[in-house]
Amino acid sequence: MPNQTVDKAVAYITCDGKLLVFDHPGIPETGTQVPAGTIAPGEPPAEAAMREAFEETGLIIGAPGAVAKLRVEGGEAIFDVTLGGQTG
Repeated sequence: MPNQTVDKAVAYITCDGKLLVFDHPGIPETGTQVPAGTIAPGEPPAEAAMREAFEETGLIIGAPGAVAKLRVEGGEAIFDVTLGGQTG
C-alpha cells in the first residue's frame, strides 16, 4: 500500500491565557484534544481551522493570527506553522 498524505488543520484557541480543549462525548478513546481535522481538497488551511472549530465546539472564530497545518506522510507528522493566517 503506498504512503498516503493527509493534511490536517489544528485550531489552538486561547482566551485569557487558557487553551480551549475538549473531550468527545461517547468517544473517550480520543482523549482530550483541540479542534482539528482534515483539510478538504482546495480548502485554505485557515478556513479549515475555522470550520473545524465550529464543527467541534460551536464557536464562530475569526481568521487565525497563525495557522498550523499538520501533514501526515506514511506515519510521519510534519508541522507547517505560519503567522498571518496564510500557509502554503
